[in-house]
Amino acid sequence: MGKNAALLYPRSTAVRQTISLDSMWKFRFDPQGARLSDSGYDGLATIQTETVKQGIYSLSTALIGVLFIVIALVIQFAYPLNKKTVDENTAELAKRREAK
Repeated sequence: MGKNAALLYPRSTAVRQTISLDSMWKFRFDPQGARLSDSGYDGLATIQTETVKQGIYSLSTALIGVLFIVIALVIQFAYPLNKKTVDENTAELAKRREAK
């Protein structure tokens, strides 16, 4: 091993420095964390208040509701189904079945 071996393989008594991925990003988009802190969430508290519990519940249900609406809108505009489209698809499937 060379003279840099101590840098590559620190001894077990040495203090190793850990780097988290969150510390590497200067700008983070964290709407849930902001919402949690608005409700009074304290990460060091052993027991959270009832207001915090209600805030967490509201955040989790609101997030799912918003995602559901966004997905429904994407599906509606990306693949709009109406009577004409369904009839065309049915006719195409009938042609394919007859061709077999």
